[in-house]
Amino acid sequence: MTAENALDSTVSCPVCGARTFYVNQNGTMIFFSLDSTGRPAGVAPPDAAPALSADTLINCAHCSWSGTVAGLLAELRAKE
Repeated sequence: MTAENALDSTVSCPVCGARTFYVNQNGTMIFFSLDSTGRPAGVAPPDAAPALSADTLINCAHCSWSGTVAGLLAELRAKE
């Protein structure tokens, strides 16, 4: 998989199109992208591992959108 294909397979914000999301877990802001199956990629800080489930509330790092991982993936599939 090329870097370009990897970018194409990441999920984007339904409001602004950004591909970076964040969660606050145990007082640490963890930034990441999501692949089309809901797995985190490009995690920052690099030693963090976001604990994501379908019901985890995530936030767009660029606008005010927030929602669950499952909801975001459902919106992605509805657009396909």
